[in-house]
Amino acid sequence: MSGIWRSRGRRRSKGPAAPWRRHLPQLIVASLVTAIIGATLQLQKLASLDSAGRQYARESYADKSAFLVPFALSKAVCNLLVGGLADRFGRKRVAVAGFGVGILAPIIVLGAPTRGERGWSAVVFSSLFLGANQGLTWTAMILTTMDLCGPAARGFASGLSETIGYTAIAVFANVYGSIERDAVTCAWSNGSGPAPGSECLARSGGKCASSDDWKSQCLGECVCEGYTREPFHAQIALLLVGLAACAFVLRESLFVAERERVGGGGGGGDAGTKGLMSGIAMSDLRGVRRGTPLFDDDDDERIGAGRKKRTDGAGGGGGSDDLDGYAADTNAAEDGRDDRVDDVPTDRATLTGEESAWAGFVRTSFANKSLAVVCLAGFCANFETGLAWGLMATWARDAMGLGGRERDFFTACYSFVKGLSQLLAGIMSDRIGRKAPMCLGLLGGAAALLVAAVGAGWRGRVSVGVGVSPDELKQLQFGYLVLSGVLLGFFTGLMYPVLAAAAADHSPRSGFAASVGTVRFWRDVGYAMGLPVAALADASSTETALVFVACLMLVAGAAVFFGYVEASFGGERFGASFGGTYGVRTREPAYSRVDEAVTTGTNAVDDRTGRPGSPAGGFESGDRHSVARRTSANYSGT
Repeated sequence: MSGIWRSRGRRRSKGPAAPWRRHLPQLIVASLVTAIIGATLQLQKLASLDSAGRQYARESYADKSAFLVPFALSKAVCNLLVGGLADRFGRKRVAVAGFGVGILAPIIVLGAPTRGERGWSAVVFSSLFLGANQGLTWTAMILTTMDLCGPAARGFASGLSETIGYTAIAVFANVYGSIERDAVTCAWSNGSGPAPGSECLARSGGKCASSDDWKSQCLGECVCEGYTREPFHAQIALLLVGLAACAFVLRESLFVAERERVGGGGGGGDAGTKGLMSGIAMSDLRGVRRGTPLFDDDDDERIGAGRKKRTDGAGGGGGSDDLDGYAADTNAAEDGRDDRVDDVPTDRATLTGEESAWAGFVRTSFANKSLAVVCLAGFCANFETGLAWGLMATWARDAMGLGGRERDFFTACYSFVKGLSQLLAGIMSDRIGRKAPMCLGLLGGAAALLVAAVGAGWRGRVSVGVGVSPDELKQLQFGYLVLSGVLLGFFTGLMYPVLAAAAADHSPRSGFAASVGTVRFWRDVGYAMGLPVAALADASSTETALVFVACLMLVAGAAVFFGYVEASFGGERFGASFGGTYGVRTREPAYSRVDEAVTTGTNAVDDRTGRPGSPAGGFESGDRHSVARRTSANYSGT
């Protein structure tokens, strides 16, 4: 067989090009769009954070982090819905809609007052649309990248998308810093400076010309302007570029995976076999009806033509050697399937894609133990991210007194290391599994938060003791903060791309996008925890809040270690798919058994073995249609 691997794991010497090579131009487009998504996020996030105290006179950590709550909730809800929307309407349409919604965010800010309660309320409200933009577009790009890279490299695809996005976030921390230095100006609100003998005068030295001159003791006295102008003008330009790229350059990828698994990449088999399998694959898609604009015009014709060629070409009794050989291999391998995953669904609604959105949410969040702990890990991942974006960034600049360059360097280190580590983590998880990266990410994240609390916190009394000058103390605090950011970025990046891949591993083919969306929903709810943690910091101290969150991360790491069951992978490992030289073949994914039950017309799944029962239509084991459908199911990659 040239196009279909036999299940015994033979090394192939020559075969079709890896999926990402065949779709490289579109993969580049999706990557560029992802970079734009990350850039727009960073511009608004930092502008909102800095304008809170300097322009709108917000005093507490909770007030300054308030914009994270609507951002988190809207992004989470969109992630919950985007899986079903992307399966029904396509990835491209969802991305276009996301950019259209996102443009409202800078428009609201630009049309609002530059001072006062109404102005700050507009900034907080605009983050609602930023969250919707991020939830729709970034998830659509992750699904697109997964489609283009193939099911054997889901970890790599997720890691690639996240790496590009977070690298853009890191780069645009410096871009934002340049905009701030050029566009933001500060002045005394009364025109004459702080009152003699005031704490503001002592801390500022009477200077209020730039954003770095501003001190928290001068709240309401030294006021800065410009945060709600140039950064949001740049954001609008980026959003328009992203909208144009999705509308006119990006192609729909919804059916790429279906075409890949039926020999579109150069697989073997006669023309009739390919036509039949392609027709079955296209007609077997759930949630998208034939005849919608998403389908090619000749899909229905191909289905019929494929069936006719297979029947006529074989003379009614023959068959493709590819299919006959595969049938023999499949039957021989029945007893060796992996039975480690004990949460395979047996209800037909889940397997056929007729599952409701609510049922899919419950299945992913609560009914499936492995998916439930993946949701917990995702929640904790963005719990840490919200902490770094909100409390830690504000703590660094407004409490420690670090300048804008130092704060931007800290955030850039966190984002860059997080992005870089995600690509490596995605590839690694395709080889060693998902549990280890998730556990290590949570435990390492806890250690990183403790480094920030003990090293940079408590005015250095724990880490360096007393007797150092203020300048030396500030440099030491900055060093510990950067170290914490690097560690936090690395360990968060280890588990970030693995979450989507783990969700796909534990989901049936028809429900994987919905499961990914649910996991991303819980992950993004974690952003909102930045507000209660900031309130805890207001009530006690930033150091106490960091230690508290570190303890929660330790508990979550233990839950993943004991609760997550490693699934077999949905196809070849990364080396076989991307290099074609490793010849590694994993055991058949657990979900291929139950998908087979659906595609062959089986009425039920055997409760004792988890395997399909007898076909409802009475197919014999050698029937071509039955074999072709089984081939389609087993090479779906879950």
